[in-house]
Amino acid sequence: MSAESQVKASVGPARINSRKVDILPGDTILSAATRLGIEIPTLCHDPHLSPEGGCRLCVVHSEHHDTPLGACHTPLMPGMDLQTHHVAVEKMRRSVLQLHLESSPATGFNPAALKNAGRFQELLDLYRVRRVGGRSFGSGNEDRDTSHPMVRFEPAACIGCRLCLTTCDDLVGQHVFQLEDRASTARVRPAAGKTLLESPCTACGACIDRCPTGAMTDNDRRLSWPVENQRREVDTICGYCSVGCRIRVDAIDDVVRRIDGIAEDTATNPGGLLCQKGRFDHAFNHSWERITQPMLRLGAGFREVSWEEALTFIETRLTTILDAHGPMAFGALASTRASTESNYLLQKFCRSVIGSPHIDSSARLCHTDSFAAMRESIGVGAATASFADIDLATCLVVAGADPDTSHLVLAARIRQAVNDGAVLIVIDPRRTELADIADVFLQPKVGADIGIFHAIARALIDGGQIDAESLEEFEKFRQYIDQFPLDPVSAWAGFSEETTVRAVELLTEHRGATLFLHGTGLSQQSQGSGAVQAFLNLAILTNNLGKCGAGFLPFGGQNNLQGCLDAGAACDLLPGQSLIDDPEARARIETLWGKPLPVERGYQGRDMIAAAGRGELKSLWVMGHDLIHAQAGTDRTADALKHLDLLVVQDLFYSETARHAHVLLPAASGLEQDGVFINAERRLQLVRAAVSPPEEARPDIAIIAVVARRMGAQWPPQDAADVFREISRAAPVLFGGVSHCRLAETPAGIQWPCPTPDHPGTRSMPIARRRLFPIVMEPAIPAQTPDDSFPYTLLMGRRLEHHNAGSQTRRSVGRSLADRDQALLHPDDAAREGIKRGDRVQLESQQGQVVVAVEFSDRLVPGTIFLSHHFPQTSANRLTGSVLKSVAVRIVGT
Repeated sequence: MSAESQVKASVGPARINSRKVDILPGDTILSAATRLGIEIPTLCHDPHLSPEGGCRLCVVHSEHHDTPLGACHTPLMPGMDLQTHHVAVEKMRRSVLQLHLESSPATGFNPAALKNAGRFQELLDLYRVRRVGGRSFGSGNEDRDTSHPMVRFEPAACIGCRLCLTTCDDLVGQHVFQLEDRASTARVRPAAGKTLLESPCTACGACIDRCPTGAMTDNDRRLSWPVENQRREVDTICGYCSVGCRIRVDAIDDVVRRIDGIAEDTATNPGGLLCQKGRFDHAFNHSWERITQPMLRLGAGFREVSWEEALTFIETRLTTILDAHGPMAFGALASTRASTESNYLLQKFCRSVIGSPHIDSSARLCHTDSFAAMRESIGVGAATASFADIDLATCLVVAGADPDTSHLVLAARIRQAVNDGAVLIVIDPRRTELADIADVFLQPKVGADIGIFHAIARALIDGGQIDAESLEEFEKFRQYIDQFPLDPVSAWAGFSEETTVRAVELLTEHRGATLFLHGTGLSQQSQGSGAVQAFLNLAILTNNLGKCGAGFLPFGGQNNLQGCLDAGAACDLLPGQSLIDDPEARARIETLWGKPLPVERGYQGRDMIAAAGRGELKSLWVMGHDLIHAQAGTDRTADALKHLDLLVVQDLFYSETARHAHVLLPAASGLEQDGVFINAERRLQLVRAAVSPPEEARPDIAIIAVVARRMGAQWPPQDAADVFREISRAAPVLFGGVSHCRLAETPAGIQWPCPTPDHPGTRSMPIARRRLFPIVMEPAIPAQTPDDSFPYTLLMGRRLEHHNAGSQTRRSVGRSLADRDQALLHPDDAAREGIKRGDRVQLESQQGQVVVAVEFSDRLVPGTIFLSHHFPQTSANRLTGSVLKSVAVRIVGT
């Protein structure tokens, strides 16, 4: 807020330490003092939490009150005359600190032994408070809780400030802690007498960030190193999901030792909130399983070689293939984990150096179809909204997503919004944790999404509040969805008409203020694109696009899914999200590259696999993607790769796909190279290397560039900043005003489109069109439909402890929480099958079989089974067909 607007917003003056201060709406004594640069001691206060007022350290003296006032929660009123360091309140603070110190056992709080004594110790030193010898009100025999592999609780150091409890309840929404006893003996414990491991703790670490004594700590923080060791802190971006949390990496002797959130962040992860993966699962960077040297196939194994030998092999083999079969025999698969610059260079290599149109990426398995549907409906293949709209919307609709396991920081933000009064509608075949707090929960049977969306759309139109004149294809759409009356469709989908009616009422009531969010539960089904369009129809009908506090927000699985597509790493897209047949975009790219683009239509990833199996595709370059483990039909994919004459795998680990490679190229991780990630809200964020790549591993752009030069390209030496300058020229509408330099000066990032250097970026995406699509429901695919032979529907998704293919989390501390998969089965189904918890069963589909242990879950609808896709040992995709969809399975035996 500007100084002028602050004056206009003020409602009267007050005085703090004889200084006049204008009062702003909502001002407390503490907020006004902070604005003046006056520091008032606090222990239990956090700007991201509601005031606690429990520590009594922030008391101030008032000339008009008989007793001191708590600064953190007392509103600043006109006429107040306050002294923040009056002798009386200073004496009170010293007494409070003394009481806190004496209340902890003599064997408990020991600043020398705790690596995060933090704020409490600072105040003890400031007020020269020391323990009185031998005196202690604590028991001294409180056992520390070391049950959790990441988070530790030292109860003897707890002073009862309640920050951990308030943080967990209000900021994260997990309710892990409870307060025992009162007054000076009050202490926090895991709820219901459980250990941290047994509690709902998600290991987000938010309590650790705020604990002032080190009572809440973690194993990363407990370790110490000699002061002479080389230490550096680097601010960068998390490389897991598409939230794009800002993180601070603490590296010692070129090894990642600790990761924290950045408390001052207000864009992606306010308050520095992180998830378990972003904070603790970093050991993979230094895993003994890293590929650190180039390797060539030698029989059934590999041998380490120099970069020169590896590059010569690629050049010779690829030249032979191209001479014999032409450029259409080559394909490349980019990575949603890699930087925008890396993906741009790989698609440029494929199209301009080799001359092949066969470029795609792992985004095809996630949200490429979603964005294609959005381009058809509203003219943009990306989120129209921002994460900040979660805070502003009065209604949230979450469909086909379980952010508590996949995007915990977003889940926490949704919970905060609900706590602040937003209504929540959840649509999912599983009863997710968000469903527990939803105002309306629709639990459709698998494959019923399009039908129920059409039924809701018909009810909205029947309600008569639709601006039909502004909508394309409205009449055609209205006529088609007349066949979807609410009552029978609701019954067919699996819930009551009353539940659906309530959802319609809420969408009508919150018209223009509803945010629609969805995950891969919509996009990864037999009509994924259609399901997204049917869901998007609801946002269009209720006028929720192109404005703040509303919109449409898909959130993908990987950190740079959006950047991968924006870079043109898709067979149907050019850089800047231009369609491949857009003549203006083609001319711009051809001019920039000085090479003609291929005229043929390129293959999607699954088409490349099929072409390899036919012997048509002879060479494939896979960057940062375990194709065999992630792709539907694991065994079919592996068999197809065996037909290739050249498979180049550029990755961190010896993955299932790497086992079939002819050449392995060691790549740097996201914490070892610079670049740009673009998150799910179109936010460009600067990634900085925090540590060096191990041994001979190299940044992705360096690997692609050196191979390009071996194949005859005249590419000049470029670092990541140089590559992004080229990207901004290739996609001027989206990125014309963005550079590494500008992003370095804008830590929160910039949302595209940002066409000029003076453009601030775009928070709410303007909508070019509003076209309704009457999605025709296709007949059920037999292999996906349960019957007497295959009576169960298999659902696939994520577990909280792991991420996507699990290549990083299985090599980090997350493995200690879950080192193998479990099939989740409804207790009624287990009883009918005679299965006990922990039994190993064989699941079989028409495509394959897997053996896995069973766990029970009443969050599933009877007749469904859930598996994750994190574990190669299970390899759930052995059960799937040619695309990642639900599949009918049976339990063969135990």
